[in-house]
Amino acid sequence: MSAYGYDEDRVLAVGDWFSYSSTALVQKQLNADPFVWPGSASKLLLNGHSSPSPSLPTPACNQTKADKIGISCTTAPPHCSHDQDFPTIHLDYDKTYRLRLIGATSLMYVSLAFLTPPTTPYTSADPTSNTVSQPVGMEKLTLIEADGSYLDPLEVDHVEFTTGQRYSVLYKSRSRQEVEKDGVGGVYWMRVESRWRAGPSMWVKVVYPSSTSSASPPVKLFQGQKDVQLLPVETFGWVTSRLSPLSKPGGPAWWYSSPMPSDEEVTRTVVIDTQQVKFYPSGKGVKWDEDGTIFNEPDPPTAQPYLVRTFLGDIHFPTPAQFQSAMYNPTTYTYTGSPSTNPPVQDIIDTKNKAEMQAATRRKWKQGYSPTLNMYFAQDNEIIDIVLINKPSTLSSNVEIHPWHMHSHKSFTRTIQPGTFSFLRLDALYSHPAPTDGFARPIQRDTTVAYASPGAAYLNQTVPNPASEDGGWTVVRYKVDARNAGIFLLHCHIQFHLEMGMATVWTIAPDVLANRTGIYWPTAAAKNGQQTVEGLDMNYLQFDKSVSAVF
Repeated sequence: MSAYGYDEDRVLAVGDWFSYSSTALVQKQLNADPFVWPGSASKLLLNGHSSPSPSLPTPACNQTKADKIGISCTTAPPHCSHDQDFPTIHLDYDKTYRLRLIGATSLMYVSLAFLTPPTTPYTSADPTSNTVSQPVGMEKLTLIEADGSYLDPLEVDHVEFTTGQRYSVLYKSRSRQEVEKDGVGGVYWMRVESRWRAGPSMWVKVVYPSSTSSASPPVKLFQGQKDVQLLPVETFGWVTSRLSPLSKPGGPAWWYSSPMPSDEEVTRTVVIDTQQVKFYPSGKGVKWDEDGTIFNEPDPPTAQPYLVRTFLGDIHFPTPAQFQSAMYNPTTYTYTGSPSTNPPVQDIIDTKNKAEMQAATRRKWKQGYSPTLNMYFAQDNEIIDIVLINKPSTLSSNVEIHPWHMHSHKSFTRTIQPGTFSFLRLDALYSHPAPTDGFARPIQRDTTVAYASPGAAYLNQTVPNPASEDGGWTVVRYKVDARNAGIFLLHCHIQFHLEMGMATVWTIAPDVLANRTGIYWPTAAAKNGQQTVEGLDMNYLQFDKSVSAVF
């Protein structure tokens, strides 16, 4: 049973593929000294299939490049470079389809649209232009779901999404008469293009029962021209501010998201600066830090991870008094990975500005963070605004987009703003009697994009005054629920950025967690040197290993 009626559904997972690369090679490049950027994806994929270039022949396998990732060109199936066709979506006449769009990329942000048949092929004005010279017709889609949360219907002509995000749209297929009238042989085209960084595009066949297989994409390229852009250019935030949760009454409870707590109900605000920084003593490595600290998951894993150590009792959760103290509420930070022997102290906010501090007090600013453990804490029943600030890169003074993904359970996308963050600005936004930023009824989801402006890297722009200005900020509102007590990540879902340290660790409802897990703590034998936890098997930390059960 669905909140929306439709005849059939289709899963459309958009991925990205990197030529002559591998996970191990990318990790090596990202952690290298000097740093090596692996580059944008070579291809976009739909359900694992890429589209051939309309104008360029498929290049032959380069064994020199293949050797770097330990493969042989001779292992490819015979004729694989010749037997290529476009990814294909098969539709029947006059049906409503639910298209489940999945951001299965590791790096790329994409825009997707179904094109209406043009009277002449799309082409640019000249070989040096990458945009087409005639208007591009795009069919209407109806957004109905984001990250598993039903939405009020919103009509769009294209959908933008990135790694970790999911949307459902309703699409009405043509009737037999409409297909015959169009005269395109029953073959239409879906277009997917990279956004917010240079990257590949993809053509997808949309095929009706009466189709002919010889159709080609409706584009004409000049000799030597690789591609053209058909879909709308990047816009800050896309339609995120216009999305709202399902309000149609009468459905079962699971149709509906929990209502977002009001601004007045927020019990605490946490501010996290996110920034690209230099790394290693040479200053030639590159990482992403959060309030001066780079997330680093040890490899191999430590014998006793943090959560296990709390069970053993050699690390304790903060007491209520400690949680309110300066120990857990720093106002400054120092970049711990700085190549400098004396890195400067950074203010999280302008503590010398009286009005700013008063606004911070009104918004209940407290970090709830342990620098020693690199851990944020969230108490049961708290309602926390997490402010994610896009600080300009210390290398280039520009900024990128970041899809922030919260484990545990969904948060609310309270607002996404360009420019520089301040509590004064946040307070003014929240104090307005009606939303001025479009977020009238924010939705509940698990992956929210922090957009980049000013200083977007893909435009080769820079933040005008990088020492004092930001390139955008985002607020996600998280309601702590003890049913999800545990230790979880809030991280950038771009895998390259995560590998480079773009993650924070949150302990959710620590007091409840401690009480709930008490049955697994060591018995009185711990006083005699017991170093294990009942039911703990170190194979839990290894892939494809069996573990012992607790009886």
